[in-house]
Amino acid sequence: MSKQDDAATVRLGRRSAITVEVALVALALALLWAGSLYSYLLFHSIVEATFVAVAVAVFVMAWNLRTVTENGYAVVIGTGLVFASAIQLVHALAYKGMGVFPGADADLATQLWIGARYLTAATFVAAPFYFGRNPRVWLVSAVYAAITSLILAGIFWWRVFPVCYAEGSGLTDFKKISEYLIAALFVAAAGLVIRRGRDLDASSRGLLVAAMFASAAAEIAFTLYIGVYTLPNLIGHLLMFLSVYFVYRGTVTTGMARTYRRLVGELAQRSTELQDLSQQLETKVVERTAELNRAVAELETVSYSVSHELRSPLRAIDGFSLLALEEGREVLSPPTVDGLQRVRAAAQHMGHLIDDLLDVMKTSRLQVERESIDLTMMATEISGEILSLQAEPAVVIDIAPGMSASADPTLLRIVLRNLLSNACKFSRGEDEPRVRVWSEDGDGIRRYFVRDNGIGLDATQAGLVFEPFHRLVRQDEFEGTGVGLAIVRRIIELHAGHVGIEGAPGEETTVWFTLEPEPGSAADAQRDTTRPGPSP
Repeated sequence: MSKQDDAATVRLGRRSAITVEVALVALALALLWAGSLYSYLLFHSIVEATFVAVAVAVFVMAWNLRTVTENGYAVVIGTGLVFASAIQLVHALAYKGMGVFPGADADLATQLWIGARYLTAATFVAAPFYFGRNPRVWLVSAVYAAITSLILAGIFWWRVFPVCYAEGSGLTDFKKISEYLIAALFVAAAGLVIRRGRDLDASSRGLLVAAMFASAAAEIAFTLYIGVYTLPNLIGHLLMFLSVYFVYRGTVTTGMARTYRRLVGELAQRSTELQDLSQQLETKVVERTAELNRAVAELETVSYSVSHELRSPLRAIDGFSLLALEEGREVLSPPTVDGLQRVRAAAQHMGHLIDDLLDVMKTSRLQVERESIDLTMMATEISGEILSLQAEPAVVIDIAPGMSASADPTLLRIVLRNLLSNACKFSRGEDEPRVRVWSEDGDGIRRYFVRDNGIGLDATQAGLVFEPFHRLVRQDEFEGTGVGLAIVRRIIELHAGHVGIEGAPGEETTVWFTLEPEPGSAADAQRDTTRPGPSP
């Protein structure tokens, strides 16, 4: 089907909808007229109730859409109509024959009518000045509340409102002149809508102008009746019903549809913009990731190349120093021997630094492959390897039975080796060096602990021990490169866990760490890295 055929189908659908709508309005007017023949009071009550219902609908729409639109016109119309409808409701109750106000004649209902119509017409004149503006709702409501109170007080309490209907003679001059003035105000309001309502679509603008002219025609009809049940009064109320219908269609139905279409359009535009931004972000992430991978690969290449180039001269320095010591020990002076030994120690230390640096770089590229691990057995094996190299007095390593973990076995072995080696190293100067390994479950999280009774730790420096190449003791006191705990932290982070340390100088030092719980556990995702270890 061509676009012309689609457009023709849409136009046909609109014509059909308009035809049905006109037929329904005509049917409603016919039913109202027929109802007036049966009971004029029923007819009058229905028309007034329709005005009140539409006024409330316009007010509710304007109130709920005030934050998403800049159409103060609807806010002023809704607020003014809801207050005018309050007066018209009292007018319907005061109508002749209702019996709500005993002893009241037709003048009371007519006064209330004139007061409500003045307020309605003034509202339609003032509203066009708020196209594209957001009035202060509380101020608009306060003004209308004050005016409504003055009208009601002037009629019921002060009784200063001019007489509008005299029994036997009919409408007063004040009432007729007021109707003409009100009609003129509605015509003026129609002109203002045409002139200032450029933000409205053609349908809403046309419906509101039609409402103004229907209201003006109704006011003219209301100047012609003598009795409250006469034909001009009937025609005036039918025109008012038609005006109320046009207001409803022009503000509530059309206005809400327009607002909905605008909001949907804005949402669609924002969605398109977000999709474009998301695509751009994904492209940039891919580009940056590729650049980062290239940079890391180049860095690794350079690092391995440099380490290879450095190892050769370091091995040469260490080898030639050893050769000099072995062949020239008898002729070399003690200071020279000591110097050569220092050269060898420095070369070997540099070699260890290079190896540790490469280990740090390797851990940044490792992938975690979890398995169920018997941590007690792993710790026991590593402890045996460490103790086999220890001199007397041997460190006592107490390992709790039944410990298990879900982790990468290769990486976890590196963690335990570093922690147990450090614990044994820093406690070997004690009379009874002792290391303890255990685990505890709490709050759905399993923590693993390694404690030694060695030299202790300055708590103010605790956060630095996990930084690469940062040492808290001198090289001549304890061997090492300051990289082991940095590797431990990196491996724990790869497992989405946390690691911490607690201690004090001359007291026990405890290192604890957590591993990501197994899938499906109820572990809390938040962990406090500063939490001290327990005191068993």
